[in-house]
Amino acid sequence: MVIRHVNPLDVDETIIEIQGLSRPVTLVQITDSHLAEADERDRDALEAARTTASHFRIHSPTGASTRQHLQEILDHCLTLKADCLVLTGDIIHFPTWANVEALASDLSAVSIPFLYTPGNHDWHYPQQPWSERTRQEYYERLSPLTCGGPSQQAYDVHGVKLIGIDNSMYQTSPEQLEFVRQHLADRSPCLLFMHIPMYVPTLMEDVMQRWKAPIMMGSPGWTPETRAKWMVRDTLPSTTEFQALVADGPAENLAGIFCGHIHITHADAYREGRYQYSPKPGYQGGFRLIRLEPTA
Repeated sequence: MVIRHVNPLDVDETIIEIQGLSRPVTLVQITDSHLAEADERDRDALEAARTTASHFRIHSPTGASTRQHLQEILDHCLTLKADCLVLTGDIIHFPTWANVEALASDLSAVSIPFLYTPGNHDWHYPQQPWSERTRQEYYERLSPLTCGGPSQQAYDVHGVKLIGIDNSMYQTSPEQLEFVRQHLADRSPCLLFMHIPMYVPTLMEDVMQRWKAPIMMGSPGWTPETRAKWMVRDTLPSTTEFQALVADGPAENLAGIFCGHIHITHADAYREGRYQYSPKPGYQGGFRLIRLEPTA
């Protein structure tokens, strides 16, 4: 299968030519909006919501709220006539009822199909323990957004398979590994969406400068102190195997990887001719336009 990334260094738009596509496909990736809506149903989160909303408004180029930015992006998606939206985590800053309902309402208003994969904030409150038990507890609350499958999902758009994986704890499970392997095996063109980027050496300098920690999946360079701060455990064998599959294994039909988390625009090759992308974060009004074109 011939796959060609036409403009990998463009910070806002990705064009990928794919052999065998029946028609062009337009996708929009949104990540890291950090909505901070809360009401009395989540009383313990009210103060955190106010603080979070203020923090991200300060970091907005226009002073708009995180939800205002999201609504502007969604309105723009209508003008782009997007075939599908893909939301790659931390769209909400914590899983308050108000956040989930606000996001579900905004997505319903534009009536564009979407795939939603969680990030590390989507399922976690500051006052809750950071654990798999907490993630599983709040998965159900996210079900209006994830169609009941937050851990791993797949959605077909005009012959292109969009695969979503929740790697928000810097790991991929054996079940996720098998899920991706099975979907790649049918040889359809695929795109992979997950919150935390996979480690690639050329991304390390920018990530370390921004975060003072190597916050990528499978990354070297962790210290006991940064692991404790970011609550990252040693890389699981299934995570190592997952990365080997997409970087070196039989995954030539995986046309690209799209992530968030680092709040940095980037494009890096993770194998020859294949790129991993992260857009400008949603709380700054950013998104990535992804255009898939048939080869000539």
